[in-house]
Amino acid sequence: MRAALADLQAVLIAVPNLQLGHLRRGHAVHFRCMHPEAFRLRVDLMSRMRGVAMEACTGALPWALAI
Repeated sequence: MRAALADLQAVLIAVPNLQLGHLRRGHAVHFRCMHPEAFRLRVDLMSRMRGVAMEACTGALPWALAI
């Protein structure tokens, strides 16, 4: 993930910073891409949606990336 963010020249735009503990607690980590081919694209990373059962999300986000 960090390599992909580096390729996109993504910069952190909000707190918290990228730590597994934050993601496991349901926080999202937000980045803005600065690479010319993805300029200003926002990337939001999250491991789960806080307050939503994982069963409710199955198949709901076809563009989600499983890591």
